[in-house]
Amino acid sequence: MRVLVRSIIPGLLLCAPGLLPAQSPLVRMQLAADQQELGPEAWTFVRRSILPALPTWPTQLDPFDPLEIRVHADGRLQFTAGQGSPQYLQAIVQLPSGNRIDCSCDSSGKESWQIHGDAKLEARLDQMLDLLDLRHERNLIRFDVGAATGNLMAGSSCSDPFHSLLTDGAVECGELNLAVFREGERWIVSGRSAGGLLLPALLTFFADWQRFPSKAADPFAARPMQELDRWLLLAAAGRGGIREEAAGQLARFDSPRAIRGLEQLLHSKGPSRQVAMASLIRRGERQSLHKILASVEADEEPSAELAAYAERMLGAEAARQQTEKATSFAWARPSLWVLLIASSIFVLGRMLSSRRS
Repeated sequence: MRVLVRSIIPGLLLCAPGLLPAQSPLVRMQLAADQQELGPEAWTFVRRSILPALPTWPTQLDPFDPLEIRVHADGRLQFTAGQGSPQYLQAIVQLPSGNRIDCSCDSSGKESWQIHGDAKLEARLDQMLDLLDLRHERNLIRFDVGAATGNLMAGSSCSDPFHSLLTDGAVECGELNLAVFREGERWIVSGRSAGGLLLPALLTFFADWQRFPSKAADPFAARPMQELDRWLLLAAAGRGGIREEAAGQLARFDSPRAIRGLEQLLHSKGPSRQVAMASLIRRGERQSLHKILASVEADEEPSAELAAYAERMLGAEAARQQTEKATSFAWARPSLWVLLIASSIFVLGRMLSSRRS
């Protein structure tokens, strides 16, 4: 089960240049005609704004005609006129490990993957499952695709079409809802977003690959990763119970990054904000008190109660430390005067001694 579920991220290698030696296509995709742009919003955005901007795009092709895209593991993209498809998108992803995924997406953005094979997943893809907490069979998992890519990617040039793909394209995908379950001998992944399932998977992986590019000799090598990275990503991009769990887990880490992540969650809605407030209070983060108080909304009684508790606990602690600090300065002032007088007497004595000599 674990190996098959770990095949959730494979299509993400669509745009990674120079990854593997040339061979048969890594991805073979058919897109249906969509002259009226009635398909998933993120896919219509990619066809309208991204594909024609690529240097390898054939100028004679209309991106909304039936389209076939072949993606080779060395990064080569081939665009040819397609044969049409009964679904908006049909694709086959063939991983070097031997695992294969059949993808089918309708015009509403609902997509299904059938996963075939039981080979060991590549290390980099295995890590992505750690980051996205996808190691177990689940009925519903929710992510904000734009938040995921924004959390993972490094800076890039706005003139690069891939920058637009990872930012605007991810935002167009919106929220991804997916489920992982078993049907007979096969594993099924079913998801829905404004970009289906394959496109959000592509964007998520490539955002991570952009920050930690691998070497051509070992394109799927593991990248540097700490446990904290996982919870920060889930706090930023997860929705529902996943985000709430991340807010609780971040309290375990004595790190400025964890504190910033919790403070960012104060801008979220509902239970995740309340868990973040409780985590900051439990850690005794006095410098976060003003942010906790500012995050309270009048119609949320639990948040108001937590804020009042934070003000009593963190405010009292801050006041105590301020009092101790003021007291220490009060004792220091006479000491400074005594030191100044003693120093003056010593200097005066040296001056008189030098004159006598």
